[in-house]
This record gives sequence, C-alpha cells and structure tokens, in this order.
Amino acid sequence: KPLKLFKLPQPDLKPWEIIPAWFPGSAPEWAVYWAFEKLGWQFGVTVFYQSPFAGGRIQAGAVVDFYVPSLSLDIRVQGIYWHYRNGNVIAKDLVQKTILEASGAIVIDIDEDDAMRAPIKMVQDALIGVSHAKGT
Repeated sequence: KPLKLFKLPQPDLKPWEIIPAWFPGSAPEWAVYWAFEKLGWQFGVTVFYQSPFAGGRIQAGAVVDFYVPSLSLDIRVQGIYWHYRNGNVIAKDLVQKTILEASGAIVIDIDEDDAMRAPIKMVQDALIGVSHAKGT
C-alpha cells in the first residue's frame, strides 16, 4: 500500500486547508505553519512550532504555538471555543501572556477564524507586532 502523506483535497479548499497527515496540530495552526513556510521561514531554524517555555505544560509555564527567537516573538493561535468562552481558560491565557511578556517576549495571538481566512496576512502582521485577536 502506498503511504498517504496528505488527506485527499476537496475541490474548493484553499492551499492552507489541505493539512498533511504528519502535522500534529489543529487546522488553524497548520494555516499559520503553512504561511510561515510560504514567507520563507525555516522550521527548527528561524521559527519553532510548539515551543515550551518555563517548563511547558508540566510546570507553570506555557507552550507557545510559534516562537521566533530573532524577534523574541511568541505567537499563540487561539480557538474561539477554547480560548474565549471559558473564564478559567481566559484567566490562564492572561497569566501565561503576562509571564511570557515579563521574560521579554512579545506575545501576539491569532484567532482561528483569522488564521483560516488570511494566514499570510496574519503572520505578516504578527511579525511586526500587530494583533487582530478579539482578546487583545
């Protein structure tokens, strides 16, 4: 049997909506990952995916979706269901953002609907410190 690397494309899907089978994250995270690649960033070299900070999920730290060391930039992709409807999660996100910023990082959130609508624009804006997130 041939190895399937991609899910079969649907006729009206945008390029960033075709998620490779190897990608472990959500569809909006893939859209941002895809945008970074299209903009010429190299994963594991100039940008990192699912980067732990201060112990990650195990301790009181965080796992940021995208980390750009040269800019001290942390990008978090925020799902509407998980990050804007639950008061405990909203509070946890705020604490994590405060901890990250206290360490000198710039933290930009990208909402899932924006990531799926215009991933390249959202990444370009995040790289210059502009956030369109509803929670900012």
